[in-house]
This record gives sequence, C-alpha cells and structure tokens, in this order.
Amino acid sequence: MQTVFITGGTGVLGTAIMKRLLAQPVRILALTRSASRLQHTRLRISEYNPELQELCQERIHGLLGDLTKPHLGLSEEDRTQLLAADVIIHAGGSMNLAFNEQEANRLFVEGTRHLLAVTKEIKQQGSLKHMIHISGYQSPYTEMEPWDQTLALQAKLPYDHAKLLAEREMRLACRALQLPLSVVQPGVLIGDTGTGSTEQLNGFGLFVDAVRRSLLRVVPGSGDGWLPLVAVDTAAAYIGALAMLQAPRSDTYPLLDSDRVKQRGPQLAKRIARELYSSARVIPVPKSWVKRLHRTPLDRLAAVPCEAEQLYIDRDVDITSTLRLQAEHGLPDLDTTPILSAVIADLDYRVVHNETSSLNPISPPEVGSLSRPIGMQPLLIQPTTSKPSIITSGYKRQDMPITRGRRGNLATWEIDGSKDMPILVFLHGAISSGDLFLPLASHLLGIPMWFIDLPGFGRSPVHRHPSYIDGTIIEVMQAIKDSPRPVVLAGHSFGGTVAYRIMEQYPELIHHLLLIHPVLQVQDRLLGLEFFNEMALRTYSPNQLARMLVNQYCYNSVDEVPHHLTTFIVRELRSPRIRRASAKSMAMLSTPSTFKKKKACKQNYDYSNRISVLWGFQDMMFKLPEDILPHHISRMPYGHLLPVSHPEETAEWIKARFTLYC
Repeated sequence: MQTVFITGGTGVLGTAIMKRLLAQPVRILALTRSASRLQHTRLRISEYNPELQELCQERIHGLLGDLTKPHLGLSEEDRTQLLAADVIIHAGGSMNLAFNEQEANRLFVEGTRHLLAVTKEIKQQGSLKHMIHISGYQSPYTEMEPWDQTLALQAKLPYDHAKLLAEREMRLACRALQLPLSVVQPGVLIGDTGTGSTEQLNGFGLFVDAVRRSLLRVVPGSGDGWLPLVAVDTAAAYIGALAMLQAPRSDTYPLLDSDRVKQRGPQLAKRIARELYSSARVIPVPKSWVKRLHRTPLDRLAAVPCEAEQLYIDRDVDITSTLRLQAEHGLPDLDTTPILSAVIADLDYRVVHNETSSLNPISPPEVGSLSRPIGMQPLLIQPTTSKPSIITSGYKRQDMPITRGRRGNLATWEIDGSKDMPILVFLHGAISSGDLFLPLASHLLGIPMWFIDLPGFGRSPVHRHPSYIDGTIIEVMQAIKDSPRPVVLAGHSFGGTVAYRIMEQYPELIHHLLLIHPVLQVQDRLLGLEFFNEMALRTYSPNQLARMLVNQYCYNSVDEVPHHLTTFIVRELRSPRIRRASAKSMAMLSTPSTFKKKKACKQNYDYSNRISVLWGFQDMMFKLPEDILPHHISRMPYGHLLPVSHPEETAEWIKARFTLYC
C-alpha cells in the first residue's frame, strides 16, 4: 500500500484530496495542528457513514505539527513515520489575499523550506518517489526556467509574491534531489460539482458579494481579462491521479477551463447579476485604470478590493499537460458552467450570514454538528471557528449525521435514517429556508429526511420559468422523482401550497402528504403586488419582526422570540435573490391562478386519504381551508410558525403520521 504525506489536509482542497485518495489503496499521513480538527475532517469526508468513518480512522493518520516550525514541529516518532512516504502533496497555506509580507513569507516561503528539509531526509533514507506542489495559476515558472527570482518580484501582492518564491524554492530543491516534481496550478477554487458548496469566500466570493450589493461598476481587463475557476473536487481528482502515478515525471499542470470567453469579467459579472436579481452594471476597463481608481474618492465604483483584481489574468494558458493527464486517466472536464448557479447561490447565502464584511469573512458554517435547541430556539449549524456565528451562538452541541446535498437544482440538508421507511421531504414557506426547520430533525431521528431550499431561497439558485409557482413545482418534482424510496412530502405555508399542487399533478410520486398551515385559497389581494412585498421585506428589522410574530400569536411575548431567529431571517432578506423569491412567493398566495386546478391534474384520482393536515388555531394570518381538506385535520393551540416555534410538538405529530401511514 502506497503512503502519501499531505500538508494542508484539513483545508478545503486538502480535504477533497484525501477523500479522493481514499478510493485507492493508500495510507494517508496528514499534517495537522489539532487532533480534533483532523477528526472533524474525517467526519466530513465520511459524511457520517459508519463504514466510511471506520475507513477514515484506519487509513488517515494525523501527525501533530506546524508547517511554520522547523522540522514541521513533528515529534521523533512522527518523523520516523514519514520515512515511509512514497508521495508528498504540499497543499498547506490558506488563501488570504490580504496577507502582509511577513505573514505570507512565514507561511509559504519558510513553510516550504521546513518541508524541504524533511523531504531531503525522507529522500535519503526512505522510498520517496514523487513531490506534488500546489501553486497558483499566475506562476511564470516552468521546468526549463525555475531560477529567475525577479519573476516572483513581478507579483503585486505579498500573497502572490510568497507563493511564487515558494514554488521557485520547491523547483530548485527537487531538481537538486532528482525528485520528480508535479506543480499543480489550480484556478480560483469553487464548490464541488455535487453541491456547489463553496467554503472559501476570499476568491470568487469577493466578486459575488460585489455584484450582490450592486456595487461592481467596473471590471478589470478591458473585457479580455478572465477569472479562471475550478471545482474543488475536480482539482482533487487531478491531484489524486498524479499521486497514483507509477512512473512520475516533472511537469506543470494548470487546472483551468480552456474556454476563457465565458469567464471574462463582463460575462461573468452579468451571469452573477442575473442569478442574484442584482442591478449591477459592468464596464470593462484596463487593470491599470482600476488601480488608479482605488486611489481616488471614486473607489466605490469598484467594490471589489484591489487585491482581488490580481485574480484576473489576460493571457492564454497552455494546458496541454493537463489535457494529456485527463485523457490518460479519464478525469472529469474542467468546465464549471453546470454548477455555477449553485455556487453563486451558495456564496450569496454564506456572505449574508457572516457577522463581518464579506471582504474580511469569518469561516462559514460547515456541515457537521447540529445543536439541540434550548426551549424553542431554532436549531442550526456549528461553526468552524471558536467565534460563535449569529446562526449558532447560544446553543448546546449534539452530533448528528447531517450532510449537504443537491437534488436536481435544489440545495438540501439530508439526514439518513431507517432503510425501511419513506423519505420525509420538507418544503419551507415564504421568508424562510430549510435551515430554520432543522429543529424538527433532532426530534425525528430514525426517519430519513431531506430539507429542501425552494428555488431562490437559502442556497438554491433561482429558476427561469415564466410562472414562479409552476417553475417551483417543476424544480421540486425533479428533485424528488429520482428518490430511491417512496416520498412523504411535507410542506409549511407556501411550501404546503407547492406540496399540494405536486400531489394534484404527480400523485404517483407521493406516498403521503403532510401539510402544516397550508395556504390553499386566495389570500389578501394586496400581497399580489410583488414590488410592494419586496419593498416591505427590505425594511424589516429583528425587533419589528419579533413584534410581528407576537401579534400573529406565534410567540407569547417579544422576550420569548429567539433573537437568533429574527436576525437570521433579516440577514437572509439582505440578499436580493432571497428577497425577490420571498416577494414572489407571497404574491403567489394572492393570485387566483396559483390555486386553479390544472388540466393535467389527475381528474379522477382519489388521494384524499393520503393527506394529513396540522393546523394551529391561533393562526391570525390564514384560514383553515376545511372545504378543500375535510379529513385528517389535527389542531394545536399555536400560531402560523408552528414548525419553528414548537418543533417538538410538530415532530410528535409527524411521527404519529409515519406510524399510522408509513
């Protein structure tokens, strides 16, 4: 079995690399500063699958150390283990364009030197046969000319300068050691091809945030500059293939999509604006002009910080070696177009929920532990840093097997359960997302669940269907039709409207329908004015929202309303994408065509015995449609926000329905 030593294994790219390597007969030695962080990485890789967890424990071994310390800060015992390494993957060092010169040199240049000192020892005493170095796509170095230090001095940022000096040191040292070196130059990393989930905000996230705030007025590059993107799992696939080469040779592998046209500044900015319902107008100008602009009071015209301009390139890149590797090993295409919508929506979600400016973000929430709610507080996700986020502060911790998924075009939270039970698919209402309904999960363990973000909400991209309600129905139908098991579809409020319409049109897809405060008849016609809905949502504050929830009998007093809940909702509404989706869904509830039965519906199909309704009779917003749903109605003394304000009671009702019908 081959042994691979990796630095940066607990980072975004390093985690993807280790996940890819586990598919091969490989033993992984991962440099880590914290045993708990490595364990969290194992859980993310295994996605809480017990068999994969066991494999991760067996095959991924942590070496406690620090890239910035001599001999990597390793103990003698761990240094002895390293002598068995056949391949070294150097992926250490976080992406932070704002690093000063001292920070960048310490992490990249000195860190590379410390690694090379250990590498020399391994090469002399062990079986080391291949070094893989993760560099940047701006690098001018090649196998033929790795010496000229002035090339690195051309870099504008300390981050880029240090990265180039580190690559130069690596090339010279490996040549002296006669050690085959593969230099991998990935583009700006975005989310994986499965979910589009993009944890790294300091790259593409800078541009998404600028367009989201309608501040991106100028784009560097005169229209020719392009921003090369690559999916993190695609990059990991290429690096994993290099690690398994039996006869490696020195070469450089840029991981960039060869079609630069669709990644040019103006085209990319317009694509982002379209996905976010933003009004950003872009004007391509030379990079030198943008640099001068940052020195003037007109700096606001270019919302992207000057550091981010260096991510653009205006030259062609030779990817012949990459294409050869792709053909030889059947590796995935580098095209990021299929997942770009999901990536933009995910980054938009992450940016609006950061406590600080997105240009200096804290680590976003990750898949991992859920928190058991205290009283009636909502349940959300554990952050990766010690600093509590607005989403998680104030909660106790409880490990729970939840993973981020993507069904069709819609983002999901997914929880495994009994293989003998149908899957509970939950649809949220307006001014909400799947995250707010996760409190139910802690009370429904054992039931397999998907919590879906409807189109435009949470992390799901918008749809382009002319009818918002019909497009939403199609997207949800596409998400559930390939389910490996029968589906119990649950919907709250507007989600109940969507669920009921799906049952009308596609009853064969649904095992049972659970409706919680469904809206099944025309409401206040004033809600039909989408423009006014959006303007009203723009003005919401946490205190105003709390008073509204009390007035609607969702809570007994303002003090009882969880501040985390109101702040979370108000932050969601900062996104023009989520705000527009909320306004549209509210408008649908006062539009007669929303509730008109389609011609395609099963006219003589009796599904009334497969519908159960939960209604809180203190609901002051909507009326119970008893004439539409005469059977299987359960009542509770609560308000419209029942699944969020009282998750335990709602969960008990859901479990009773499962026991009776499933």
